[in-house]
Amino acid sequence: MNTVADLPQSFAAKQRARKPRISSDQSIKLFFGSNALVAIVVLALITIFLFRDGFGFFGQNLTNIRFYRQSGLEYVDLIRKHADAHAALSRGLSTIRLRQVRSAQLASVPLENINASLASFDAFATAFSDSAEPLNGLVSDSGDLASELKAQLAARGGLIDQKADLEESGAAGEAARVNVPTVAQEQTMTTLRESTPAFEAAAATIQTQVEALLASAPELPDAGVQKAFGQWKQRAREYLRGLASGGSELRAWSPDAPVPWYRAITSFLFGRDWVTASFWQDWYGIIPLFVGSLMVSVVALAFAVPFGVT
Repeated sequence: MNTVADLPQSFAAKQRARKPRISSDQSIKLFFGSNALVAIVVLALITIFLFRDGFGFFGQNLTNIRFYRQSGLEYVDLIRKHADAHAALSRGLSTIRLRQVRSAQLASVPLENINASLASFDAFATAFSDSAEPLNGLVSDSGDLASELKAQLAARGGLIDQKADLEESGAAGEAARVNVPTVAQEQTMTTLRESTPAFEAAAATIQTQVEALLASAPELPDAGVQKAFGQWKQRAREYLRGLASGGSELRAWSPDAPVPWYRAITSFLFGRDWVTASFWQDWYGIIPLFVGSLMVSVVALAFAVPFGVT
């Protein structure tokens, strides 16, 4: 009987040495290759979820914009923009006064003399600020009415959705017990739109008062400050022209005007406001979001690059 002789010990050691081994370079490639695959999968999942949530966001944003119109908040904001413009002009007068005070202080004029020389300007600024009181009162009253209507419409819409969900799930009994209240939208809207004649009356009063103020505007000692005051008076006249056309804008407004579906997208892509958790209206615009992210990135790079370079 033939037998196989055992391999020499040195030959067996050589055979074991020939077995494939994973080098350190191959281990590194395998590690990072597998992690890259995991990263790709994670990024793909993140993208999918972002698209899914994004489509839901646009639908909610469209509903939000439609409530904004149907409740009359949009109507009130047409009035509010004139009140805000008036307030901005009042702040401009405060800035002009501060410039005049600083200019006089540089000339070593005592504070008592400065205040005395600005007495006529202070009276002008106070009269201009007080001229907006009818407009501010109108914004407050109509805003309360529209805000209450929006809350009622939102509550009613939530109950309608709840009832529809119960019916789809087969819970007809529970759906029948959901009481959807009626909202006196037309009556409230009629009351709200009665603010148009009140706005026109307030605008006429403001125009008369401001024109009289501009005709008797005081002169300021500093030439540079007086030039800024002249520019302010030009902006005030432009404000009066816009105020005169505000009544026709209110009359042309309608709560029944349709809000197209693409408004939710365009308001996000080109919106300049990012307001959330507001009692009035939430706005989502990508411009302030992009600018904020860009500023954070610039600040991070400004700190990271100098300290990161060795």
